[in-house]
Amino acid sequence: MKCISSKSDFIDLTVDGGKLGSNMITTPSAAADEANSITVENSNSVRKRDRSLSISSSSVRSRSPSKHNSLRKNTGSESGELAKCVASSSRWLVDLIIDAQWKHFLSPIMEDTWRDRLFYKIELFLDAERKAGKLILPPTESIFSAFNNTPLSSLKVVLLGQDPYHNIGQAHGMCFSVLPGVRLPPSLQNIYKELANDIPGFKIPSHGYLEGWAKQGMLMLNATLTVEAHKANSHSHCGWQLFTNDVIQLLSRRCPNRLVFLLWGNFARAKKGLIDLSRHVVIECAHPSPLSARQWFGSRCFSKCNTALEDLGHTPMSWQLSLDLTQVSASTVQDQKVKKVS
Repeated sequence: MKCISSKSDFIDLTVDGGKLGSNMITTPSAAADEANSITVENSNSVRKRDRSLSISSSSVRSRSPSKHNSLRKNTGSESGELAKCVASSSRWLVDLIIDAQWKHFLSPIMEDTWRDRLFYKIELFLDAERKAGKLILPPTESIFSAFNNTPLSSLKVVLLGQDPYHNIGQAHGMCFSVLPGVRLPPSLQNIYKELANDIPGFKIPSHGYLEGWAKQGMLMLNATLTVEAHKANSHSHCGWQLFTNDVIQLLSRRCPNRLVFLLWGNFARAKKGLIDLSRHVVIECAHPSPLSARQWFGSRCFSKCNTALEDLGHTPMSWQLSLDLTQVSASTVQDQKVKKVS
């Protein structure tokens, strides 16, 4: 069975070459305001939204809807052989979401017939990569760490990334985070520098393990959940982005909590159309990569995030992480270097 892997099969989520403001906040009452403006919306003015979920080809806003529709149409008309394969599959990928609340919340996506087949094709793709001797990151059990480490009941912030770190030993399923003992990637170094400038009293920790943020209710979700070692964006067209787009829409429509979405850089900004701006706050700024560091520094996105959280009735994020984590043994990092998708 051929896995969907060609670029033409997927939604083009690139953005135009035109410049976007380096620091933007979109609140429910000011979705059309200019960059850097923030207006607190009276809760009585929030429009009642239809609670029913209808995620279809027309609900995913992309630059190439015809390609998306074609993908769904072709997938839906495949032979009965594929349906039988899906039904008899071990479904190892779906089973990696072990948090019961998330599994229930994501059921409209996971149990949908078309997406069930999509997951099967992603499984085929990953299996083929493994059989070809390629190292897949993060390790299998960490692919859905963003969900399994973030309590759905306390969810309040969604940070969108692009794809996992591609150097061995770095990625563990939460965007921008690395395990203790792993050298800080440049983007994470810049995140810490901005935190030190933005949040009074913040002290830069000796590690890049961001689980403390996840436990407070911050979902750190990459658009693509796997990558081949040393090959950035190598899995960007295997189907993951169709799944994570649906996750963003599902959160936007059905999450009982009103959320703050952090969109760093043009790739993440292209997801803004998937978010209901009448319910949630979007904070946009440059990516913390060294390539856009000048626009990143001074964005004050962390203090703005906390202000938005308070406006929505949430407890602000405690951005300070433990200064030193020595409980994770060196063997944990070493395991990352040798595990392949199984």
